[in-house]
Amino acid sequence: MRTRHLVAVFTLLSLLLVGQVAAAKTTITYWYFGVTELTEAFIQEAVAEFNETNPDIQVEAIRQSGNMYDQTLAAIVGGAPPDVLYFERSAVVEWVAGRGNVFEPLDRYLSDDLKGPDAFLPFAQEEIQFEGQTWAVPFGTDVRGLVWNIDHLDAAGIDSSRSPGSLDELEEYAVRLTTEAGDGRIQQLGFAPWIGNWNMQGWFWSFGGDVFDRESRRPVVDTEPNREAANWISEFAQRLGSAAVQFPRGRGEFTSGLRSMGIEANVTYEQFRQTAPELRLGVGAVPHAQGGKNGTWSGGYAHVVPKGSKHIAEAVEFLNFLNSPRMQVRQFEVTGGLPTGTEAFFEVLEQPHDAARLAFLEQLPVSNGRPPLWLAVHLAVAAAMNEIVAGDKSPEQALTEVQQHMENQFADILGW
Repeated sequence: MRTRHLVAVFTLLSLLLVGQVAAAKTTITYWYFGVTELTEAFIQEAVAEFNETNPDIQVEAIRQSGNMYDQTLAAIVGGAPPDVLYFERSAVVEWVAGRGNVFEPLDRYLSDDLKGPDAFLPFAQEEIQFEGQTWAVPFGTDVRGLVWNIDHLDAAGIDSSRSPGSLDELEEYAVRLTTEAGDGRIQQLGFAPWIGNWNMQGWFWSFGGDVFDRESRRPVVDTEPNREAANWISEFAQRLGSAAVQFPRGRGEFTSGLRSMGIEANVTYEQFRQTAPELRLGVGAVPHAQGGKNGTWSGGYAHVVPKGSKHIAEAVEFLNFLNSPRMQVRQFEVTGGLPTGTEAFFEVLEQPHDAARLAFLEQLPVSNGRPPLWLAVHLAVAAAMNEIVAGDKSPEQALTEVQQHMENQFADILGW
């Protein structure tokens, strides 16, 4: 009897201990918006591995639809935010500076891999720090370069093995590659600086200008280098003529062979390869003006811990795992999204790549970061470029108006 009693007691204790362990498991929520199916596959793989190797923490990954900004703000204000959030990286500083107490500062929680001024490539580091603190961890990015149709260049007697070495050479290629039909329509457009995933801010950087001064926290659109860039675009449009200005700007014109050269992100290049595998494509850096620099820039997302998270330590443990160098490399392998972490970047760079992919990768360390209010800047500058190309406004007038508009935006939204 005594033995049976002891067995019963030990059985009860075991059940109680199991219940305590089960009760000790913490469930954290992870929201992500608008991802591709490849990114979805990576997230599911990463969450499954984390849950398996961290028995005390369970991640519940929830793919959200709708407006990321509206839903995030509503959740934070309502006191029910997710513990980890996949968030537009260019909006991090804007939200921290303009909306106040919305994200948790992360410095004291981050692993050594994610700390320090060299943990991430410079353009990504700029987008996550404000007032000396780190508010997000960069996650995946892209980069832009010049893409050309090798067969078009070969047919025109142009060296198709390299990118043009100067803006003058780029203009020469554009003219030589452009052909017209008998009725004045363009049959094949060589290149137009207003077409592609570059926008006028890419040309600002190419001419030695900028769009935002991080020290003074002021937009710097109406400057001499930027006016040089805008005038160059205007003169380019006048040289190619109205038919080029009115030429369709879709990506299909490139894959169908109607356009010879364009500036695109690496992810678009991969889409070209899938859509038109018969195309032979070259990739290189976009040439820049004397005194300027490579104007390439990178987009991408980050992970944040919203204010109000009930499980900050556990959330950052998952965040440290998800953004570790090993998982950044895995994310590249699954999705093609380029890593932002310095260690992961060099590991990926050392892998075998074809010449085109390598041409994109090699530009990441010099890629330009996006300023706060990026979307507002992007839209305003794009509208100004269209007005300049169409001849509706002079470059000087267009940039003056954008400068004033952005100063108002920074004052109204950020109080700067």
